[in-house]
Amino acid sequence: MTNRIPKISLKWLLISFLFWTQVNAGYECCEDYQEAPFYNSYDVCKPSIQFWVNTEYLFWKIKNSPNPVPLLVTAPFANNRVPLIGVLGTSVVIGHENVRTDWRSGGRFTLGLGFEGTYCFGTEINYFFLPDGSKSQRAASSGLPGSIFLSVPYFDTTTRRESSSPVAEPGSFSGLVNFKLTNRLQGAELNGFATLYSNYAFKINALAGFRYLNFNERLRLHVNSPAINIPQEIFLVSDKFHTNNNFYGGQIGLAGEYFCNRFFINAKGKVALGAMQQEVNIKGEFITNVFNGFGAPQTFLGGYFALPSNRGRHRKTCFAVVPEVNVNLGYQIMDCLRIQAGYTFLYANKMLWAGKQINRNINPTQSSLYEFTATPTPTGKISPKASLKSESFWVQGLNVSLEFEF
Repeated sequence: MTNRIPKISLKWLLISFLFWTQVNAGYECCEDYQEAPFYNSYDVCKPSIQFWVNTEYLFWKIKNSPNPVPLLVTAPFANNRVPLIGVLGTSVVIGHENVRTDWRSGGRFTLGLGFEGTYCFGTEINYFFLPDGSKSQRAASSGLPGSIFLSVPYFDTTTRRESSSPVAEPGSFSGLVNFKLTNRLQGAELNGFATLYSNYAFKINALAGFRYLNFNERLRLHVNSPAINIPQEIFLVSDKFHTNNNFYGGQIGLAGEYFCNRFFINAKGKVALGAMQQEVNIKGEFITNVFNGFGAPQTFLGGYFALPSNRGRHRKTCFAVVPEVNVNLGYQIMDCLRIQAGYTFLYANKMLWAGKQINRNINPTQSSLYEFTATPTPTGKISPKASLKSESFWVQGLNVSLEFEF
């Protein structure tokens, strides 16, 4: 019996070998694909053009608002002497300390467009906001015997001495004082970016662009001080200081991101240099009917600190620096969706705050309120004048975001 060995051509042996090597190589590649960090597959799957939207929840705190001037004081009522700064027994009721700001919720929205599979270059635009946050203080005295004495202190430039304008005096007139401070923040950026370095798990982008930042603050002091035995008397005083800051500048920065499977950490640092356009609007008025026999109310220019000499709009432009840092930890849920949470700190070296614009060095001869006449006659050097005093600014807080990619 003869053994029959099938004849196998060299061609089929070669085809079988090539098929086996390709299958095996594909299997190993698949294993590498599964075990490699997610960022690798994330890059491979990207089309040549990518578009993304990021919606972000902010929980931030603005620096406490400077308010260095004492706005309302009290002291024991004795011998009809008004409370004076520097006199034993006088204490500050409103002012002379920073106004604490609360943490508040806001939002940031980002649109981006990238080109090439690994985001070799692209552009991104964002807008963020923190809505109005307010702090209020209130002080009141009935004006009845035994009630507290309230007064607005100032430095009289004509006598070179401390003085005070009574708001509530026991046995004479009552007083209700309302203080309110409100501020808000918003900003926008337009940046272009390019990848400086990239591998399977790490990339660094350089960015350059434009930044806009706006900070707005409003301070109001309102006083109602009628006589307790003259029901028809009207005696209202209002001071308003409104500051507005607009920054326009170019910026540069770096952004880095590291992937480990589906987890990632990223950080971004930017610094903007440019012009800070600053404006303060000062308004003060005194409404009363004591000068016309308690008839129709009359309105006179000037309150306690917002006087004819400093009222109106005042502007200046200065050079400013605005850096920002941001760090996030995130998770890639799927190719088109990821979530991240982190911390942001933003700083500006110059900003107008409303409380810093109050000047307590006052020439009372310009004011119907201080002189208690409908026709005051200004004498001496007029004061105060608008000074537009700047101080540094910062905001910091937490951010949580969802990013959708298309």
